[in-house]
Amino acid sequence: MELVRGALKLPPDDYSIDDRLREIGYGYWEGATLAQMQQSDPDVFAKRQAEKWTVPPPGGESYASVQIRMRDWYDSLLADTVAGGPMAARRGR
Repeated sequence: MELVRGALKLPPDDYSIDDRLREIGYGYWEGATLAQMQQSDPDVFAKRQAEKWTVPPPGGESYASVQIRMRDWYDSLLADTVAGGPMAARRGR
């Protein structure tokens, strides 16, 4: 963080962290391989493969729900902002 802020000539401690910019949550599938996901819940896995944008993993988030929280963050901006976050959600609109 400090390296980026220095390169942009921004104050080193004038920033905030917003939970809406967290990475997508894969729930029970967090850290699993595709084969493990398929084995643990074949029906949800197949449905998610067919409808990846709207079907969440068990206990996790869909890309559509990530897009909503990212949009909420975006709509709250009041000034020019430099941010990082889930790239798939930003491309989805």
